Amino acid sequence: MRRIALHWQILIGMVLGTLLGVALNLTVSERTTRMEANESGSMRDVLIEDAAGRTIITYNDADGQAMRHVIEPLSQDPDAVPDLKQLKVVAPEAAALYLAEGQSYAKAIGGWFNKLGGLFLRMLKMVAIPLIIASLM
Repeated sequence: MRRIALHWQILIGMVLGTLLGVALNLTVSERTTRMEANESGSMRDVLIEDAAGRTIITYNDADGQAMRHVIEPLSQDPDAVPDLKQLKVVAPEAAALYLAEGQSYAKAIGGWFNKLGGLFLRMLKMVAIPLIIASLM
């Protein structure tokens, strides 16, 4: 049985990864979620609109005041936050609800691949540093 050369395996993997990413972004990158109230009851009439470049979370808080949070990295809006980490600081309950109920499937799958990629890079560093130190000695 003949084996495919390593450079072709890498190229095939890159092409398949690109096709998967494009397919996910075209098909499942947008999601709109409506809820009457969250489990704790402190947020009512929740609307989460998640798209590839922007997420808008609107709800009424326990006092009936309308709240709106925008997650958009390149926004000029002073009320917008650049990422989910900042939203967790500003409105932790809205961030938790977004992660539990409102995240699009493409972002959820992308998050898993991001974790796997980070694990792979940490494993490479774990192997590379002892090899360099041993060869220097």
